[in-house]
Amino acid sequence: MFTCMKCIFCLKEWSPTKEHVFPLAIGGCLVTDRVCKPCNDMLGHRVDVGLSDNFLIRLRRAQL
Repeated sequence: MFTCMKCIFCLKEWSPTKEHVFPLAIGGCLVTDRVCKPCNDMLGHRVDVGLSDNFLIRLRRAQL
């Protein structure tokens, strides 16, 4: 069964993918399926990497 949805970022009709609202690398467990694969990939490349590589985040991860 093929399900389409409108991506919350680009507003185009796509098949849904799972997107962690907060990156999994920093413990994010909240997931949405309202993001298309191209936007999800872009967010993972531009946003998640920058957030996960933040000094304070890396320090806290090392403590845990």
